[in-house]
Amino acid sequence: MRSGLFLVGFTLTLVGTLAGLRLALDRAAIELEVVTRHGVANYYNDRVNVYLEYPRRAGDYRVAFLGDSMVVSYPTSHQIPALVQRHARRLQRSGRRAVVYNLGLAGTGAFDYYFMADRIARLHPDLIVIEFNLASTSRDFQSAFSRPELSGWIAGTRSLEAAWLPVNWIGLTLDRLLLYTSIIRSGRFEHWVALNEEQVRFAQARERIESWAAHRNTEKQSPEDVFRKRRGLLLLRRNNHPGTERHSALATRNNLGTSLDGLSCDDPTVRMLGAAIRTYRALGADVLVYVNPINVDHVRTLGLLDRAGLDRSLDVIRREVTDRGGHFADLHDLFPDAGFRDRSGHFAYEDEINGPSVLASKLAPMVVELMARSSSEGP
Repeated sequence: MRSGLFLVGFTLTLVGTLAGLRLALDRAAIELEVVTRHGVANYYNDRVNVYLEYPRRAGDYRVAFLGDSMVVSYPTSHQIPALVQRHARRLQRSGRRAVVYNLGLAGTGAFDYYFMADRIARLHPDLIVIEFNLASTSRDFQSAFSRPELSGWIAGTRSLEAAWLPVNWIGLTLDRLLLYTSIIRSGRFEHWVALNEEQVRFAQARERIESWAAHRNTEKQSPEDVFRKRRGLLLLRRNNHPGTERHSALATRNNLGTSLDGLSCDDPTVRMLGAAIRTYRALGADVLVYVNPINVDHVRTLGLLDRAGLDRSLDVIRREVTDRGGHFADLHDLFPDAGFRDRSGHFAYEDEINGPSVLASKLAPMVVELMARSSSEGP
């Protein structure tokens, strides 16, 4: 009896405390300042639902375009999926019509494409175009953009398959995989997202309190702030000079990882790409993978270009793609240095070289060829 009363009292106290903290956050105007990692699942779910409402014409050739910021970090009219559709329709003036669904989202990669495959397949695409960024093979990329929570969206028996893939590279263990899939299948995803967002708000409130405490009773910077700024300046000097739009040698090496030396056949990102292709093929879609162009001229200027090593990386990716039944396109050194507008390697589009349009003009004939092949093979 006493233990039951204690449990009830403890529960009420906990609920009251959490409600009080949330009320305090609201009154202090602590808003969510970052997008949680669950937001990617919402993006795919929402975008697919929107596309499902589009009117469809019999014979449309549906193309789902997957990629990171290299695909979509441009004004809408310059985004690569829209340009591929435009170029493809110019090449194919009659017959089937290419309809490209833009599912590109900054920071996504092979792990996300595998985890979200069942949601994307709701579009019933005829072709899936995947942009593969060599930077996604680096530890820096994975530490910044890994989203193991998306594994909860894996459907059916693929959960068992995922346990044998290199998901540990992004911190996904078997118990976490089971937890995430259980949450999604129980229909509690929105509650999970809300809890995660509240945790982020609590952390942001704590940072504000710590900052206030560090500066109270003095106008001088706290030792922690001084150390943090000095460390930031040191990293900036090591990686890049202020004002430059190109990475230094160290930053380039960190950004591109081992892809400059030659990826191994068991590279985790490459294996996850292969798993994604296998899944999409099993779900009835053809797959075209292209390697995103990198600034080869700048890498050469830095003295980091090992052409044999880079070619080994491309061969590893090519073999993985074709072995899984996909089609491969190597576009990695399409542009000179002037074709890139920033350190990360996004393309210039306002000067002499319109990178997105050039890239789309290379991809569109491949899409049209696969569309023609699909039409000739019939249902």
